[in-house]
This record gives sequence, C-alpha cells and structure tokens, in this order.
Amino acid sequence: LISSLKLVSVCQSWKSVSCTYSEAVMVYLAKVSICFFLSLIQAGIATRQESDNAESIEMDSEQEDMNDGPVYPVGAGFESASLAEIDVDSNSSRVEDVECFCMKPYVYADLDDEDVNPRDCTGHGNDRNRCDNICQRKGKVVHFEGKTQTLSFCGGDEGQGYQEGKSECQCFDGADTYEAHDNKKKAQKLYQKGKISNPNTLWMVSVAANFGGKRNPEKNLKDCYEECPRICHQRHLVTAGCAYPTYL
Repeated sequence: LISSLKLVSVCQSWKSVSCTYSEAVMVYLAKVSICFFLSLIQAGIATRQESDNAESIEMDSEQEDMNDGPVYPVGAGFESASLAEIDVDSNSSRVEDVECFCMKPYVYADLDDEDVNPRDCTGHGNDRNRCDNICQRKGKVVHFEGKTQTLSFCGGDEGQGYQEGKSECQCFDGADTYEAHDNKKKAQKLYQKGKISNPNTLWMVSVAANFGGKRNPEKNLKDCYEECPRICHQRHLVTAGCAYPTYL
C-alpha cells in the first residue's frame, strides 16, 4: 500500500511538473508570437511612411509647379514657342522672390561648372563672379514666370552645398537637359499618362522653397545659395539651383 501511495505521489508530482513546463512553454511561445506580430506591424508602418513620404514629395512638386508655373528650356527652337505659352504678368508681384529648385534623382541633368572662389560664387565678394552672373555669361538660362532666368548654385557635382568641401559654380543647362534622349522619351510617357500637361517643359525640376523675406533680391539669392542644397537633400532630391532673373 505504501508503495502504491508513493507511486501515486510521484505521478502526481510529475504531472504537476509537466503541466507547469507546458504552461511555461505556452507563455514563451505566446511572447514570441506577439513580438513577431509587433515587428510585422512596425515594418508595415515604416514601409507605409516611406511610401507616404515619396507620394508627398511628388504631390508637393506637382502643387508647387501649378503655383509657380512650368520651367521651359531656352535655345534653338524653344524661345518663341515657350514665351507664347507663359502668362508674363501672372507673377510680376514676385520679382524679388528667389526659388530653390530641386530635381528628381536618377534623371539626367546637365550641370555646367566653373571653378570660382566660394565667397565670390555666393555673392559675398566680387559680384562679377557671382554664380548667376557666370551662368548668364555662359548662356545657361531657362524661362520661368515669364522671365529669362538662371538656375545656379555653389557646390559640388553631386548637388552638395559649398560648405561641404570643394565648391564650384554649377549652372543648370536647360537646353541640353531637355534634349537628352532619355529625358524626351520619359517626357512623352509622362504626357501620355497625364502626369504632365506639356512634354516641352523641364518636368524634372520643381520648386522646393521660396526665399522672399528680404527687400533686396540679391540678399534673397544669397539666402537661397546658403539653404537650397540642404533643402533638396532633406527631400531626397538633387539640387538644380536658385532661379534668378537675368536683368537684376
């Protein structure tokens, strides 16, 4: 009898241990499942945020393009046709503003550079060597807001600002960028899909910021040269330059 009682006691103890062990395993598996589920949710949120950011950049670019008007190349066969499509008086009140333009990455753009002292390039020294004046002498201009303007910035070939190392005057060449075979092909596809209203524009550039806080347009240009590369970088875009009228 005693042996039988001992056996029952051992079995009950083993059953209790087994049950406790099973409960511990179940708790552990539940925790693992919850962690895995939460990680999937976090990954989904991150992916959605990246998608929303990309869509936001595109929407911002489209909205800004509608507000400021398209940018047209200047060159043989462009000038007269482009001017005919622009409302010259629509933005006359904004002549002192300087727009910072960014462009979509992985799209060919021709930037014509010239070595120049960063102080002169940004308008803090010899104005003759200020970047927009260099670009104007080179004939690197576009049509924007009914005016002939330069798109320029002081920095590196990859769009970085002049504060980050070697700096050159970078002139956006609208005519050569427009004429690039891949860009013209892409423009036609975008036009056919209704993404752009006119394939004869520089569709790859868009306004990212506007500098109009100073009464002197040259001071607005200096502010743009200072901030534009950083703004484009934050948007995961490439710097195209600061728009400045050739007659100022």
